[in-house]
Amino acid sequence: MAFFEFGQSFIFMGKSEGDSVGTALLEVGSTADALSGNSHTFAEAEVVKLVEPLEEYSRMLNSIKLAMQQRASKKSAYLACLVDVEAKTNAFKKIQGVPGKESQAETKEQAVCTAQDAADAAKVEFEKVSERLLTEFELFKNQKAFDIKEIMS
Repeated sequence: MAFFEFGQSFIFMGKSEGDSVGTALLEVGSTADALSGNSHTFAEAEVVKLVEPLEEYSRMLNSIKLAMQQRASKKSAYLACLVDVEAKTNAFKKIQGVPGKESQAETKEQAVCTAQDAADAAKVEFEKVSERLLTEFELFKNQKAFDIKEIMS
């Protein structure tokens, strides 16, 4: 904007002068106007080159952050299942082999098996989410390393 105003000022001064000074001032004003247009075009190109990729990287990082939160949630669920298996195993061991408690022992043993199945399923889900997170993060890192270096140079 400053070059544009600078150029307009010289053009107005050139129009007010009638001789060779006026012609020179008009040329300075026209040159300043041209520089104003060029600098504006250059600034817009730099914004596209810098801001848009950074916004894309920010979106990607937010996606990775969300994936990490999902992974943490799956890990918590898996750990809760392991605690449940341990508690049910301890309850089963307390009555295992106690005369007259065979029916309760069988029920508790089935509960241990059910809890173990749930823990196994939670582990598979946790590992799947972890693997997907690591794969996506490596892809991001490999694809964007060059772009980030180019932006910063």
